[in-house]
Amino acid sequence: MRLKVCLVPHGQGTNEMAHVWIECGTGEQILRWLAYVSCSRLAYIKGDTPQLYIPQSVLSMDGQILDVDTVLNELYEDGDSLYVEFSSGPEAFKARWEGRPNTPPFQWGDEGMVGPSEHEWMDELDLKSYGIDKLVNEDLVAQNPAALEQDLAATKDVLRQYAGGLQAIWKYYESQGSNDPRDLDKMFLDQFRSTMLDSHITNDNYKSSAIDECFSRAQEVTTGQKESTKRREAATALGLPEFFIALVFVANGKYAMGLEGPAWGYAELS
Repeated sequence: MRLKVCLVPHGQGTNEMAHVWIECGTGEQILRWLAYVSCSRLAYIKGDTPQLYIPQSVLSMDGQILDVDTVLNELYEDGDSLYVEFSSGPEAFKARWEGRPNTPPFQWGDEGMVGPSEHEWMDELDLKSYGIDKLVNEDLVAQNPAALEQDLAATKDVLRQYAGGLQAIWKYYESQGSNDPRDLDKMFLDQFRSTMLDSHITNDNYKSSAIDECFSRAQEVTTGQKESTKRREAATALGLPEFFIALVFVANGKYAMGLEGPAWGYAELS
């Protein structure tokens, strides 16, 4: 199946900015996937950063907003066309379709918002289970035992601060290459390597082999030997949480204190 996706800025009707043809195989993917891939393709064509093109809705050619969790081959056949609206985000799919559940209203308490968080998945991310705690500077912990938890919390805050842009980068690069629907939301080694090389991470002191090592380390869960072994055998790609973990390993390997000189780098992991 091959579909024509007409890309339009959100809120500007059907005034097409560009269109792309997307190969969809047998069409077992969902519209959400098609929207992200199409926006990533547009960013590539325009030579812009992916976070400038965040999908907001998928529309039929008569302007009806569609449920983005619908399977492609349930609605379309080879050669059909549809619209994808985009904006600079940061939130995706703000336009509501018929039947979409309403977001619970915000509730505020003494310490801020009460209720579901858009970063709930990150709040549940256990940095210690990936061995991130072992990256915290030992001298800092020796001087202040509380520094371990403080630095881990600060590291997660940094990831949370830049989560929107990092997710867009992950989606852009993981969508390159394979059209196999089974590879959706998976970043393989060559894609991770491309992400890092395009970011100019490597130099004489930080080789591309270190990037590969970070990719492998991010797949290892250390909350038990049985679980760790199972994870290493099953995983050949990074999901979004593992991508964030891999970035922490890369940052530590690149910018840790003393790697390029006695007074160079950062003592804090965050």
